[in-house]
Amino acid sequence: MMLDHSADTRSKLIVVRDIMVCGGVRRGGSTDTDIVTVCPISLKGNEALTTIESEAFVDIKHLTFLDLSQTAITRLPTKGLENLEELRLQNTPTLKVFPSVYKFKSIKQAWLTYPYHCCAFRFPAQHNPNQYKKYQTRISLALHMTNAPGELFNVCGNISKDYKEVQCFPQPDPFNPCEDVMGNWALRIAVWIVTIAALLGNMAVLLVLLSSRFRMTVPKFLMCNLSVADLCMGLYLLLIAIMDVRSIGDYFNYAIDWQNGMGCRVAGFLTVFASELSIFTLTVITSERWYTITYAIHLNKRLKLCTATKIMIIGWLYSAIMGILPLIGVSSYAKTSICLPLKKEYLIDCAYLATLLTFNGLAFCAICTCYSRMYCSIRQGQDAVATLARSDMRVAKRMALLVFTDFACWAPIAFFGLTALAGYPLIDVSKTKILLVFFYPLNSCANPYLYALLTQQYRRDMFILLSRYGLCAQRAARYKGTTGTTPRGFTPGNCVPTAIGGNTAPQGGHRGSVLTSLTSIENVPVRSGPLSTVPEASQVEMIPATTIMNNSIRTHENNSKLSSFL
Repeated sequence: MMLDHSADTRSKLIVVRDIMVCGGVRRGGSTDTDIVTVCPISLKGNEALTTIESEAFVDIKHLTFLDLSQTAITRLPTKGLENLEELRLQNTPTLKVFPSVYKFKSIKQAWLTYPYHCCAFRFPAQHNPNQYKKYQTRISLALHMTNAPGELFNVCGNISKDYKEVQCFPQPDPFNPCEDVMGNWALRIAVWIVTIAALLGNMAVLLVLLSSRFRMTVPKFLMCNLSVADLCMGLYLLLIAIMDVRSIGDYFNYAIDWQNGMGCRVAGFLTVFASELSIFTLTVITSERWYTITYAIHLNKRLKLCTATKIMIIGWLYSAIMGILPLIGVSSYAKTSICLPLKKEYLIDCAYLATLLTFNGLAFCAICTCYSRMYCSIRQGQDAVATLARSDMRVAKRMALLVFTDFACWAPIAFFGLTALAGYPLIDVSKTKILLVFFYPLNSCANPYLYALLTQQYRRDMFILLSRYGLCAQRAARYKGTTGTTPRGFTPGNCVPTAIGGNTAPQGGHRGSVLTSLTSIENVPVRSGPLSTVPEASQVEMIPATTIMNNSIRTHENNSKLSSFL
């Protein structure tokens, strides 16, 4: 029999005191009616029902069915529900904390709202450790009081119920498993290593580049943008790792508040924004390097800082929009514990995910193409110089390293993402966490080291910065002397080489690195003086002249540029 709640459920706060029974109505606190049996109680659809008193079901005998679906209750009282066999709490998102399963001694079926609530029946010890200890103590005392285990039920009733046999729906799925955020200790440790490396590496890059007294160049500007993006990815990993530590062993007790709360929304925005901005910036950096190396003779056709700024504004807007869309209903960050936008219930969700995968795929193809063209340009410029064969191999290995790190991070995600988007997921989310939480953000850890920390220009800026505070003064002086000398083969006031075959390598027998060019493309002369007053030097101006516009000069320009770039 359905309860008639139409007259009493219009107020904001509803107190359930009247229970309809077979044979009459028992008022709370009244003893006029003896309760023998009750009809199934259903308050389904009562959206105004927000509160049920803790003793609303007390003294109700034989209550075996209770339906509180589509209500707004935030807490379910368990007193009087010992004999309940079927519980329905579907479409009740306000009930985020499920009571201890040990309060339901006769439960057989449960139809709930969140899959994580069913984890309480699978892992009752983790769901409520205190009640589990009391439950085990009761069983131990009962077994001690009886001579045979078979007498336990006759003496104490059903106190040894196996809650794993309860039929609970919706069952945990690959997107909402009962496992922890990381799933295992190997992934947990690896994520902390990547998180620390990403945060420290990108903060070091930003600190040195933004504190440098040398003028801001296009490569430095792009590197700062890349570091900001990768730093956001490090913050995302930090949030996920902290949540994992906080909920080790019983994540399903925290899952609903976490995935539907502000923390997961911030983490989700950070990861989408960071990944898209990082990929966009890497594409711009690679394209700029490709043009600079392939067309080294066209010094008046370089990417200007103002143009680079406009390009990066577009990248920031695109990344911010893609990060905001799941917050306003396009896909959702609440689908998984790692807060990635994997929801694809509607066509717009699929279009959003397809846009992300397509953009990342096109960016990766562009990066690979640019590196291939750069390598071909290097080969063409060095074919006439047999002594540079070893350098040629070094360049190839370093370019291969950059492409491999990009491929290792993006290819698995793109492959499994496309198969899942097409409706044929090859592996579930639990198994792909190693890809989503480790390989997916690995670029954010590798980028600052590949593009900045391991380059000569960064070391120069770092030691000069430290020298301002009295640290590493000798090392800074050595870098100052190395980078501040006039390039060999050039005469003051004239940028045309005095000897085409002259030695243009830096002093001290040091060869430039392929990664050095990604933070600075100039050969920067620095005048003598105190390190604390090191001024920014201007780029060496190369004045085109008809006397040097020939194949030999072009080859030399490529080689000398590549020696400092690569």
